[in-house]
Parts: sequence; C-alpha cells; structure tokens
Amino acid sequence: AAHPRRFLVEGVRGEWTPLEEAVGRISTGSVVPYPPGIPLLWPGEIPDEERIKLIRGLVCSGIEVVGVRSDREGRDHKSPKGYEIRTIAAGSLSAGAVRNV
Repeated sequence: AAHPRRFLVEGVRGEWTPLEEAVGRISTGSVVPYPPGIPLLWPGEIPDEERIKLIRGLVCSGIEVVGVRSDREGRDHKSPKGYEIRTIAAGSLSAGAVRNV
C-alpha cells in the first residue's frame, strides 16, 4: 500500500480503471457505500478480488457507492460491467512511497 498523503494532499489522481482490472493496483480515491458511509477502500490501499467483488455486488444491488463511476449513460444495476474506480499501477510509485500495511 502507499501512504494516503500522496493522494489526499499531494493530489495524485490516477486514472479511471474498470473494476475487473483494479485488483492489484493502488487506489487513489476512497470508495464509500452510502448508507452506511464507511469506506471500503481508502487512498493508498491495494484492492483484492474479495473487495472488488463486494463493491461490484453493492453497485449491482442499486446501492450508491461514492468513488465508483459508470462509463455509460444509463446504468443497468444488474450488470457488473462498466463500473470504474480511480487507481494507479502498483509499480508507478517509487520504492520509498510504497509500504506494507
């Protein structure tokens, strides 16, 4: 994982990445289902398959998930395709910026 400061203060934005391609990349934004408003991903965390599956399930259930966008006009909540989160490649930060948590 990387320190959240890089994303919250220094402004590293990353790129919109399809959920199915986000596993193993570094999240540059928070992902928060609302309600209850408790983050599933925080900037600097590396999402695993289980967390992406949870995010996908929430979106497909029609729950609003802040930090997830649809790459298409009309959302079909039953389809898991077409949803994205902001990430950067894990190898794109210097060795000192990445730490194990």
